[in-house]
Amino acid sequence: MADQGRNSASAEAADSPYPAELTTEWPLVYGRSITVRPIRADDADIERRFLDGLSPRTRYHRFLGGGISVTPEWLARLTNIDYRTHMAFIATTLTGGGEDMIAVARYIRLAEDETSAEYAVTVADAWQGHGVGRRLMTMLIAHARGAGVRRLVGEILGSNAGMLHMMHSLGFEVHHHPDARELRLATLELRAGDPPASNDSAFAG
Repeated sequence: MADQGRNSASAEAADSPYPAELTTEWPLVYGRSITVRPIRADDADIERRFLDGLSPRTRYHRFLGGGISVTPEWLARLTNIDYRTHMAFIATTLTGGGEDMIAVARYIRLAEDETSAEYAVTVADAWQGHGVGRRLMTMLIAHARGAGVRRLVGEILGSNAGMLHMMHSLGFEVHHHPDARELRLATLELRAGDPPASNDSAFAG
């Protein structure tokens, strides 16, 4: 799973400039504006609140049925990234308590082949089914293509019908996992001149 921090370059992250130019605003959803930006090293607290707020079903699907221990070290690997081998976009809203994270999409380049990357996307339960995950993935795909990634691959539980449908709609090829009957492999081949994978202007589905 990409957000376990596998193959991340945390040693380089401290020297990596924050790509603030990638920050954008989305139209109102539920009457609230959404900011999308690369994750920062100081986002560990909102990342923890986001993970703690996921329902058991969403956690089961996201972490492929396995239990995850949310330690400070693990949170650091998720948030203190180098923006080259490891890229993550988060969607946030402002509430009375400050900034809340509602979704995250990330990729981590594979150590054995940096033109390939493992991806992951997670959406808070209250925001599922309104296109937030689709649009965030579209943004991640576009960034990966521009950064020279030529293949995105992810593992999805076969029971996660919503995620499988979204990956199909974004052009991913989905096949049975060769090593685990309960898993599917979703793969997208990227080329520099490809059009966007989905309509980036609409929240739907």
